[in-house]
Amino acid sequence: MSNVNCRKFEITLVSAKDLKDVRTCGRMKVYAEVSIGGEPNTAKRTPADVKGKTNPNWDFKIEYTLGEKAMKEGDVDLTIKLYCERRLWSDIYVGEVNLSLKELFKKRKSSDTSIKVKRNGSVDTKGTLNISYNFGKRIGVPRPSKWKRALVAGAKIFCRVTLFLFLGGDVEIPIFF
Repeated sequence: MSNVNCRKFEITLVSAKDLKDVRTCGRMKVYAEVSIGGEPNTAKRTPADVKGKTNPNWDFKIEYTLGEKAMKEGDVDLTIKLYCERRLWSDIYVGEVNLSLKELFKKRKSSDTSIKVKRNGSVDTKGTLNISYNFGKRIGVPRPSKWKRALVAGAKIFCRVTLFLFLGGDVEIPIFF
């Protein structure tokens, strides 16, 4: 069985400054949700900062194992979305940052970076996000067997066909093993 070349990627969400206050009453309790390419199955989040209001501090480290080919050749973004946590209703979107993993990988060194926070792809910015990141050494990760990949693909097709027959529409259901 062959290996896939990967690297450990560590990102530390340090803090944010001067974020838009999205609450009409109550305190801002901001957390960050990080994902690779916006995929929900890769999402990881910080605890909410209950003291910093529009200037939260997390100093929270998140780790991923990423395929080296995707970092060198792919067009994959690291998405960091900021939310204000609420108890009784859904959390409020504050803003986001999208960073190209390819561009981050070109630098390769551990780096402290401040990035402007945008709202829903707008050109307007409100606040900055401070992060630190590091790419580790190359490691080999065993490639899943052909049978396992075929089984996963078959399960996805079976679920989509079943949902299509029962619901009458195309439904996207991610299945990850």
